[in-house]
Amino acid sequence: MRKISLGIPKLNWPKAGDEPFVASKNPRHEARLDMTHRTFGVYACAYKEAADRVVACAIRRKTRYPDFDMFPIGFLYRHYLELILKDIICEGRRCTLKHAGLLGCHDLLKLWEDARTVIEGLFPAQVGKEMIAAENCISKFNRVDASAQEFRYPVDTKQQKTLHALTRVDLRNLKNVMTRLANFLDSTSEAIAEMNRAAK
Repeated sequence: MRKISLGIPKLNWPKAGDEPFVASKNPRHEARLDMTHRTFGVYACAYKEAADRVVACAIRRKTRYPDFDMFPIGFLYRHYLELILKDIICEGRRCTLKHAGLLGCHDLLKLWEDARTVIEGLFPAQVGKEMIAAENCISKFNRVDASAQEFRYPVDTKQQKTLHALTRVDLRNLKNVMTRLANFLDSTSEAIAEMNRAAK
């Protein structure tokens, strides 16, 4: 049977023997997952830093389609928020996600409510304008993407267009706002972890 040509140029296509996850002989090209202390805080930091790097590339116009970069950027920052809030809750209560009832929870406002209760209980002096500012940012993120789906798909489960409330986003401002928010949340998370280490 004669092969039918689709007229698609053959680029660098998959080849026999391809393996996605292999060790590298060059340590600079290798991610050592066995050397990483994997906590929610570590995962949160990884997503935040990845978002920062994509923003930096988009601002310097080192990506082909900077407008499209907003989709992974938005998801990475949102997932950072979900993970760091879960970290604060679990570390603050010294329990697992299962015991905290948060395994399947993606609602940032629900997570913030629980995290805020932990923060207020452990650091009452920290309650102030920073907490209000943090809540405002988290609330606005949740308003844009309440289901953790908006930045991931062009339509939702009801086939409605996602991100309909957003038209333009200042990426530099987004990164700066997220940096300040992360400074607050990361410092809180680390302070709780230090308290737990000291109590052992």
